[in-house]
Amino acid sequence: MARILEQSGLFDFFNVIYGRMDTKMSLIVNSMPGMFMPSAPWLTKAAAFRRAVRLPVFHAAKIADLATARHAIGEGLIDMVGMTRAHIAEPHLVRLIEDGREHAARPCVGGSHCRNAKATCIHNPATARETFLPHNIAPSATPRKVLVVGAGPAGLEAARVAASRGHRVTLLEAADRAGGQVLLAASGSWRRNLIGIVDWRVGELQRLAVEVRYNQYAELDDVLAERPDVVIVATGGIPDLNGLAGGEWCRSVADALSDTPPQTGRVLFYDGTGRHNAYLGMERYVSAGLDVRLAVLDALPAQETGGKGDDLVWMRNLEKWQVPVRAHVELIEVQRREGGVLRAIFRHQLTRADGGRARGGGTRHDRRRRPLRGRPRAFGQRRPDGSCGLRARRSRSCRSRTARRSFTCTGSATP
Repeated sequence: MARILEQSGLFDFFNVIYGRMDTKMSLIVNSMPGMFMPSAPWLTKAAAFRRAVRLPVFHAAKIADLATARHAIGEGLIDMVGMTRAHIAEPHLVRLIEDGREHAARPCVGGSHCRNAKATCIHNPATARETFLPHNIAPSATPRKVLVVGAGPAGLEAARVAASRGHRVTLLEAADRAGGQVLLAASGSWRRNLIGIVDWRVGELQRLAVEVRYNQYAELDDVLAERPDVVIVATGGIPDLNGLAGGEWCRSVADALSDTPPQTGRVLFYDGTGRHNAYLGMERYVSAGLDVRLAVLDALPAQETGGKGDDLVWMRNLEKWQVPVRAHVELIEVQRREGGVLRAIFRHQLTRADGGRARGGGTRHDRRRRPLRGRPRAFGQRRPDGSCGLRARRSRSCRSRTARRSFTCTGSATP
């Protein structure tokens, strides 16, 4: 077909992609490879097409870094590289190359926020907001002394922008490294590139001579001793363990992502936000060999991950892990029974039936259904060796206008 088109004389070049896009999964695998796909996954396919024709061949599919682009052109694999998402993250990419400063280019981390209705960027807040948040930062007419508390993504960006405007900036961070909760977000097997959000900003702060002090809490005396003109508090938040009956027996998903998983036991994850948190924790606990179950408030898992296909990636993993899933349930109570056994009580969102217990990860209504694997014991039921149940872990975040919860009920006999 390509040769027929070429012989027609009506075409100047071919712009080739691989695969098809008739399903959402094929779209995020073939046409618009997501974060879970490797870099330049279809470059060899495009190169094979290039060898079969005489016209120039263009190709774009997750070629997000200049080293890969140079390889594709330098080795004659294709004639032109499309780097759409890389330019969304760094609109001045070509100018930086011309100026010999490509090391300063903000890298695309593959978050795919640019595929939303409004093409924003998880790494560049100015993208799609240029009318009121310009890419080029103007210097301040009155330089000041700025103290930033917290070296998560918000604190790093605040320090970068302030220093770019000519202010003298000091950044205090309680931990021994920058990153905040992005460090947890980047702990997943296919979301590690998110660390580029942190690494690029840390490099920029070094270039801008920002003083960064790690392992330092910002007490009142510490702040006053700096005599700053401006103080920016960017310490983020912590999970709210209140507001749930039995919440004192629960621990947060943040703890599940940072603590060492228990060696044995059953794990019930409750996802009340539809975001990545619970699934990152599940991946960690499945990898540790624990028996994991999932209950979700929505009809399907991971429904608030942005509509970019990340939900399909997690659902595919759930199938691979053989995790039983119960939908349309709201966690309303966690009970601690004799011997430290925990029991999670749900309300079904469609029937509004209360009192369903977490047997196999569902409610009483759901227990009529066949779970995804085997015939699970009730959560909290003792094993033949005498070990038991769960510790419930929970975090809280906001979805839309209502507060929603994510719980991780992790299996351990420890009360």
